[in-house]
Amino acid sequence: PGVLAARRARQAGIPYLVVAHGSLDPVVFSYRAWRKKAWMWQAGRRLLGRAAAVLYSTRAEQRKAARWTGGGGYVIHWPVPFASGYDKGEAVRRVQALHGLPPTARIALTCGRIHPIKRPLETIAAFRAAAPPDWVLLLVGPATPEIPRAAIEEACRAPGGRCVYAGAAFGEELASYYRAAELFVLFSKKENFSHVTAEALAYGVPVL
Repeated sequence: PGVLAARRARQAGIPYLVVAHGSLDPVVFSYRAWRKKAWMWQAGRRLLGRAAAVLYSTRAEQRKAARWTGGGGYVIHWPVPFASGYDKGEAVRRVQALHGLPPTARIALTCGRIHPIKRPLETIAAFRAAAPPDWVLLLVGPATPEIPRAAIEEACRAPGGRCVYAGAAFGEELASYYRAAELFVLFSKKENFSHVTAEALAYGVPVL
């Protein structure tokens, strides 16, 4: 689709941009590698080379894509404003009350669609094995056909769980979870620096 869109843009004399979004990361070429490399040599290099610009979210992403682009393009960081002026203790108490957690519960947060690429089931298992007993993991994000709501809720109820599926949250509701979290966990299988990572850091929450 990108090649077709670029062709139409060139026919109409309209400059086009390519947003890499992690697609040129070396790890992407570590599976189905020959098919992807063949596509890059046949069409991808032309798509990138004729673009008005290639955009990246981090300088690391830009450096790793240099094999295919020659190192050009622009870095535009995720547009996430810093959060300030909120009461951390009050935010924690609100989320504890919302989910019936004890007042001693310390909150770890993971956020993203409930999909195998995000490894939510592996995250639950790792948390259960490693986290101290006073910590609770909240999973925030929409369920998907690949891991339906019933499946993620069952995983959270497993013995020794201390995991809660909070469902999807956006806007101010999502912000309330960032404010309450002491730790953000992201075990994504192969994605680049993510928007939710930037959001967590903007709220002063360390990221694992």
